[in-house]
This record gives sequence, C-alpha cells and structure tokens, in this order.
Amino acid sequence: MKSASALIIEIADKAASFLDKLNFGEENLEFISIFAQSTEEYEQFSEELLKEGSFFAESSTGIFIKLDRILNTSLGGVDVVKIRKPSAGREDIGNVNYFSNDFQGFLTKYSGSDYFSVSSDSESIKLVTLEDKDADYFIVVREFSLLEKVLANSFGETEKIEHKGESAKIADLEAKLKDETSKRITLISDFQNYQKRVEGEKALFGAMANMGLIRSILEIHDDINLALNDENLDIENAKSSIRSAKDKIVQTVASAGVETIAVNVGDIFDKEKMEAVSMIPVPDESQKGKVIAVISSAYKYKDREGVFKPAKVVVGK
Repeated sequence: MKSASALIIEIADKAASFLDKLNFGEENLEFISIFAQSTEEYEQFSEELLKEGSFFAESSTGIFIKLDRILNTSLGGVDVVKIRKPSAGREDIGNVNYFSNDFQGFLTKYSGSDYFSVSSDSESIKLVTLEDKDADYFIVVREFSLLEKVLANSFGETEKIEHKGESAKIADLEAKLKDETSKRITLISDFQNYQKRVEGEKALFGAMANMGLIRSILEIHDDINLALNDENLDIENAKSSIRSAKDKIVQTVASAGVETIAVNVGDIFDKEKMEAVSMIPVPDESQKGKVIAVISSAYKYKDREGVFKPAKVVVGK
C-alpha cells in the first residue's frame, strides 16, 4: 500500500507530463485529491497526512487537510490535499484541481480537445475535466475557487464543510488561554512578593543574630578597656584579665555555632584544614611533612563540613 505522499507525487508527475503536452495555461493549482480504494486506505491516508498538517474541512465525499509545509511536486507547491472516501467501481487514484481566472477563455481553448469534457454538479457549479486516455487520474478545472467555496460553505450539500462551531471553539480556547495567562502572571507576582518577604526576613534575622554577637564582643572590649585603664594593674591581674577575655571569646564563638578543630604538633600536614606559614628543615626524617608548631587554631561551623578558618602551622621539611 502506497503512502499518501507517494501517491500525491505520482499523480503530480503524471499530470505534469500530460499538461505539458496540452500546452496548459497559467491556471491556479488549488489542491490534489487522492482516492482511497478501501476504508483501511482512507484511514491510513488520513492518519498519515494529519501528522503532516491539520484538519481543514470535511465534505460528504472526504476531508481536506492543510499541510504544515508545502509539498514540492512537478506541478508546483501543494499545501492542501483532499482524501476522498472509497467508492464502488472507481479505479482512479486521484485528480488535480485548478480554477481559472478566465474560465470562458479556457473553455474556448480546450473545448475541441479529445481530452475535454464538461460536467455540472448543479445549476450553479460548472467544471471542466481533462483526462488522458487510459489514465488513472484526471484534471479538474473550475470557474471558481473550490477552497473559497469550502470556507464560505455556500455551494450545496455535496461539498458542505463542517466548520460549525469552529469559531466558538477558537473563542473558547482564546478565553481559556487569557484566563490561564492571567493566573500565571498572578502566580509569578505572588512568588516574587514571597521571595522579597523571605529575603527581608532573612536580613532581619541575620541582623538580630549579629546584634547578639556584637553585644558579646563589646562586653569583652569593655573588660579589656577597664584593665588597660587600671593604673594599679600588675602582671598577675593583667594575665587574669586576658584569660577572662579569652574565655568570653571562646563562649561567644561557641554560641555562634563555631567549633575548634584540633591541630597538634606531630600531626601530618593536611591542606584542607591547615595553612603552612613556614617550612623549616628537620633533622629527623619522621618529622618531615608534619606539624612542627601551631601558630593559630582551625575553626568550622557546628554540624557542617569544611573549614572556614584553617590553622596556621609550621611544617617540617
């Protein structure tokens, strides 16, 4: 079973050769019809072309499909295809449909041809058929645009389209789209306002947390300042004041969630939590690459991986 596209190309190739022989004029190609020979073939053609385009109109004899992309053929570009329903006794594979801007002139030119015949579907619809001998296709030329008639729904029951309700459906879809767009805009606006509120609350909480830390540091500062302004301060009292300040600092940073990472002399140097400020030669091979002295401690936040302040150490080499 041939594909719909292959059948369209075949009909166009045969028609192009035939029309060249007739010195066919500058008529307007509207669409190509392909004739299904069975219900199965009709369904196959419909399924295939609906993947390549969209429903255009329907008549009692078949459906029109508007292709998303123009199909290039020997006759030129084709963007509308009609799939005719199967009919008993019909063996033709399809036809090519034109309309003429000078229908009377066309009749005069071809009325004496052996390939020419005139038929009438009704009193108001006249068309010309051009058919090669023993051909399995034929050419139809109308005095009007059939597709315009399809869209206008004004030429009788034989080609009556079923576009009823399409405008209402489009209007309904447009209204739903507008409503959904409005809802999305409102949702985005609400989310942006939520983000701003959360950022503001975070800034406020951060400021409040920092105020407590700053208050504790200022208290330590006041203790040190009192000791420095004491004229009778001796060495023992000075040491006691420094120890007290140190203890308060330890308590303050601990309350902020800071923990000390143990770094000791003799530890293997670890670049993840240590910073080598100096490397000195060592006589003992076992001390190479190890901590010789600890200058300052390492710190990290409680329950979190990573070090935010590495220990400063001297390393043996």
